[in-house]
Amino acid sequence: MHLFLLAFALLFTQQTDDLSIIEGQVVDKLTGAPIAGARVIAARIDKGLGIGPGVLDAKPTAGEQDPKANQAAVLTGPDGKFRFRFQGEVRCMLFADAEGYVRPQAGIYPDNMFTAKPGSPKSDVLFRLAHALYVSGRVLDADTEQPVPGLSVTSLTNRSTSSGHYLSMGGTAKTDSEGRFKIERVAPGDYYLQVAPPLNAGLSKVRPIEEFRNDSEKTYVKSFYPDAVRVEEALPVKLAEGAPIEGVEIRIKKRKTASIRGRVLGDVPPGAPPDVSIGLFGIEQQLTGMSFSIIAQGKLKAGDEFEIDHLNPCTCYLSATMRGDRPKVALLSLVIGEDNQDGLDLNLRPTVSLNGHVRMEGREPSQDQPALPTDSVRISFRPVMLESGLNSGQPVPVAARDGSFTAENFATNKYYVTGAPAGYAISEVRYNNTVCPSGMVPVEAAAEHQDVEVKLAQTGSIVATVTDGSNPLSGGIVLLAPEAAGPDVLYLGYELRQSTATENGRASFAGLIAGAYRLIAYTPGAQWADDPGFRDRMRNGTRIEVTANQQQQIELRAQSLR
Repeated sequence: MHLFLLAFALLFTQQTDDLSIIEGQVVDKLTGAPIAGARVIAARIDKGLGIGPGVLDAKPTAGEQDPKANQAAVLTGPDGKFRFRFQGEVRCMLFADAEGYVRPQAGIYPDNMFTAKPGSPKSDVLFRLAHALYVSGRVLDADTEQPVPGLSVTSLTNRSTSSGHYLSMGGTAKTDSEGRFKIERVAPGDYYLQVAPPLNAGLSKVRPIEEFRNDSEKTYVKSFYPDAVRVEEALPVKLAEGAPIEGVEIRIKKRKTASIRGRVLGDVPPGAPPDVSIGLFGIEQQLTGMSFSIIAQGKLKAGDEFEIDHLNPCTCYLSATMRGDRPKVALLSLVIGEDNQDGLDLNLRPTVSLNGHVRMEGREPSQDQPALPTDSVRISFRPVMLESGLNSGQPVPVAARDGSFTAENFATNKYYVTGAPAGYAISEVRYNNTVCPSGMVPVEAAAEHQDVEVKLAQTGSIVATVTDGSNPLSGGIVLLAPEAAGPDVLYLGYELRQSTATENGRASFAGLIAGAYRLIAYTPGAQWADDPGFRDRMRNGTRIEVTANQQQQIELRAQSLR
């Protein structure tokens, strides 16, 4: 009996020792009071879980949270505290949501990403939720001053992530019969208000060619408050704590729009489904990032014609995908103006497989020593342009013995390579023996070889203390980039990173490859993407050398844009 109890105790201890703990508290941002009954969601990104709007729909579990779950939700107690238990080392995103407070945004943001290991819990997670505000007003025709119903009004705010800085979509509302709208659960801050017709959800009906060529219909096009077509000419509305905004008037004009048409070309392999998915995706480039929007999507057969009408001026691309054992894909970049475009043929070509190896600097594989110290390394290829669901960045397992991997279904596109075990970062990527700047692989489906080599290096870290000149500055924004980063790298945002200072003014950066970096700091809430001198500030920022396996300390004085 004693032996049985001892064995049970040992088994229980082993199971408990294998658990990673992430815990913290949710409080009111204004008063600091704990928020009971808040829903906290955890999504494991180390398991390849996609982070989209659906992640916020996770329901709290009844009883103990399952440590094996890749996604979970719990409710905070009367003291506002929460606790997650996960099996093994964990890297996940956390989101906190409570009635009457600002709704969280789904996505991968540095401030919401947390790591824990068995025996090394993450116990200081703190969510400060702001009381929800709202913006209301009317949309009017700029020429007739009549209300315009049925349009979508969206709040946009500057958003910084490890992959760039761009305008992020917030709340959305539709105008009623009087042109009125109300966007609810908005956080304090500066917002651009965008008004646009509903997205063309499907492909248009193919018209006779003469009717298509002679089409000159005017429709409402995407505009910004108060009456601008480009966001650079728009004025932001400013929401302060406890002060909603009412009576905003946005004026919108009807303008000439364009239509496009073409065909999908390509043989259907035996056994492949005949349907081809086609999509038109908009690309918006901003100071240091790119964002994508779905303009139209639909299905047709190979050889069929397609048409998409009422398009605003934009930069975009067409994507066609035929699924099967060996999918076929076509991508076509476009610039839409006011003129209709015909003859946009999409030639479906088979996807290819990438074969490669992962190496670690200073570690040579041998009979006694494998190429990788762990068998949990997974490499992801994230497409610069979306591909109707193919190669959406799902992790590819890497063999620890020789570091080899094979990744399937790649089309001609550019892919960022991500993924490295704890304590390492990707220091170099080669495609067909050519170095890829910023780790971006330009896959050519017609290339004779498809070889990718990924090199990993040990990393160090930086802890920056942000001050106003004398005292630590909570909420200060710190930006970091490698000293060698050129203007294109800063524009893409691949190597540009951001951290927000905590209450003691400290902002941290981990996973940095040894070398020289530049840092700058801004005051809390600064819209640094609007700073015309940003690139010069970044290049001339405070210089610091990072050493592998060491933490560097630095003090930065925050700069104000006001």
